[in-house]
Amino acid sequence: MRASLLLAFALLFPAVSPAAAATAPSRLQPLVDEYFERWFEFHPQEATRAGVHRLDDRLAPVTDATVAAEAAWLHDLRERLGRVNEAGLDFNQRLDRAALGARIERQLLDLETVRPFTRNPNFYVTLITSPIQSLLQRDFASINTRVRSAARRLNAVPEVLRAARVNLRHPPRLYTEVAIDQTRGALRFYRETVPALTAACHEPVLLADLAEADTTAVRAAQVFLDYLIHDLLPGSDGAVALGRETYQRKLWADEMESAPVESLLARGWSELERTRTRMGELAERITPGGGVRAALDSIGRDHPTAGGQIAFVAGELDSIRAFLRSHDLLSLPRREHLVVRETPLFSRSLSFASLDAPGLLERGADEAYFNVTPVDASWTPAQCEDHLAFFNRWNTRVVAVHEVLPGHYYQFLALRGARSRVCASLGCGSNIEG
Repeated sequence: MRASLLLAFALLFPAVSPAAAATAPSRLQPLVDEYFERWFEFHPQEATRAGVHRLDDRLAPVTDATVAAEAAWLHDLRERLGRVNEAGLDFNQRLDRAALGARIERQLLDLETVRPFTRNPNFYVTLITSPIQSLLQRDFASINTRVRSAARRLNAVPEVLRAARVNLRHPPRLYTEVAIDQTRGALRFYRETVPALTAACHEPVLLADLAEADTTAVRAAQVFLDYLIHDLLPGSDGAVALGRETYQRKLWADEMESAPVESLLARGWSELERTRTRMGELAERITPGGGVRAALDSIGRDHPTAGGQIAFVAGELDSIRAFLRSHDLLSLPRREHLVVRETPLFSRSLSFASLDAPGLLERGADEAYFNVTPVDASWTPAQCEDHLAFFNRWNTRVVAVHEVLPGHYYQFLALRGARSRVCASLGCGSNIEG
């Protein structure tokens, strides 16, 4: 994979003269530094998630002007990166150059072609919630410092959502329906989670500022919810599909995959059929004559209660740790700080389970959260049973192995020792999820 990545960028970025090659390393590092500096300026919430806290009090609206400015900078950065001749770089520097180039292509495709800020209203729900949660859930600074920053971000919520109403045009109906559910979760987040996460703050002036900002955010989110329901939803007639050409470009920008989408799809269908056949074989051993559905129903009966879901998942993590230790499958970390909790209110429509790890540049806190989505009070008994059956003992172990042990959490711990910010921070889905 590394070899093909380097070859791809050798074609994308042609070589320059040997004289220029001699200065290549000294020209590359400033571009890397500039990328992270400017990227965080355009997306201050990403700086917080990464563990860089100088922009914690900012929340940037997305406008035509900000999109145009970011795209212009990325085009210029891509051109300057292309003039850095890889012949003058060692192997690791060539990887950094290639990875940075791929990320630039990916971001330009998003800004200029995919444009999620025009077709996905949940883009904005995430923008007005997750950056607040990121500030308050980890003790990277004093509670007073974090409350002050949270209040300033909450005060920016109305402007972010005003820009959203300008930007959004004909999203897919499914996207708007999800955003409606998630915005309801955002309102609960402001009313319930923010006060709970700031209970340790005892400064009257800060608490008054926070309460006022939180009220401002609640009002703006309620207006946005009304807009989604009454204005945007009736006109939500856009297509979910990006189209073949755009998706082919996205595969290249995201994964440096140039195989035709048709061949990848054919391989996917083939793998699906192979998996279904294997499931049938295994089902016959579990519930002879009953088929896959009967086997899944049988497995699903061993599940947690609604009130015991978090404790149940935590217990399965202990079993996985014991298995890893007894089979000596990998070097276990010297220290873990992993907390099992309910999925944040504003993320439950799109996630059964997920990992929220601290940023790779974070040095002030190390809490990682295994988010587990609970049953919803509005669900029918059948919906609750179906949801809990998903968290049966065997499926919970599969999910936990992927999300935390030895999946994303151990992956995160290993990445903290990566040799460069580029390799640590600019991953791709096939590597992270594969």
